[in-house]
Amino acid sequence: MEILQMEIPLHILYYIDRKKKRCAELFHTEREDIMTESTEVSFGLILNAGNSKSKSLMAIEAARDYDFEEAHQLIKEAKEDLKKAHQTQTDLIQSQARGEATEVDVILVHAQDHLTMAMMMLDQAQEFIHVYELLSKLLPKEER
Repeated sequence: MEILQMEIPLHILYYIDRKKKRCAELFHTEREDIMTESTEVSFGLILNAGNSKSKSLMAIEAARDYDFEEAHQLIKEAKEDLKKAHQTQTDLIQSQARGEATEVDVILVHAQDHLTMAMMMLDQAQEFIHVYELLSKLLPKEER
């Protein structure tokens, strides 16, 4: 399975390292790579989906302030992050369709939840921006 190349923030790398060590302790083994590939894929999904969701929420805040240029830029960035997360999911699906084993664990399920929520938030953010754009025509910023 191909793992997407990305820069993973240090706090997530630290968390992954702690989980590897904890897993080795639980299974009374010296191997810390028991869940490496699955964990990396899952955290890649969480990272990109989480970034997308955050940018969607920031876009709503910008639209609330009638800063539509910023809101649309954030939506564009949220779509890019969501595309990365969705590609990771597509790679997993294609891998399984080829007959390759896919380890499904709680972290992967959690990652899928993040992806679903990010997709929903992007749709909602776009709708909020549209509503705020309509509102700005009826109630200019200085009259609010």
